Amino acid sequence: KRLLPHLERILDISLRGCADDSDDVREAAMEAGRSVISTFLDTHLNMFLPKLEAEVFSHTWRTRNSAIQLLGDLLNLVTKDGTVDDAEASQI
Repeated sequence: KRLLPHLERILDISLRGCADDSDDVREAAMEAGRSVISTFLDTHLNMFLPKLEAEVFSHTWRTRNSAIQLLGDLLNLVTKDGTVDDAEASQI
């Protein structure tokens, strides 16, 4: 619960880390992004989706790539877990 006010910033930092030159930093940043998304998907889908969509058009190719990977993970989680019902899906 204490992380909730900071989720957007955490995702921003994670996406910035995905553009780092170091493989280890990129790997850790991607795992952090995946963890945040999978943990808070049920309550913050409306925050994650626009943020990741915007990063798909980043000038940094690594950020674009990571955003697309995280969007794929998000969509897999949504469809696998049945998190979003038909009414919600039409809004996405």
